[in-house]
Amino acid sequence: MARVLVWSVYNSPVQSALAALTGGVVGLLAGLSAVETAVLAGIVAGVVDLSPGVARGDLVVEPLRAALRSDAQ
Repeated sequence: MARVLVWSVYNSPVQSALAALTGGVVGLLAGLSAVETAVLAGIVAGVVDLSPGVARGDLVVEPLRAALRSDAQ
């Protein structure tokens, strides 16, 4: 049952919203300005959205993985 619940949140709009909210809260607690907090929230949400796809090797993120590999060499 817990696995089904986790899977329903995993890689969904809810996950993106929670990541952005977490980034916003961290920004506010760190004393950042409104613009800095919004940027931080966007970065955190983007990383959380892309990380599972990169880790699984999804075809959608394959160009990103290829770019990361070519930059590392």
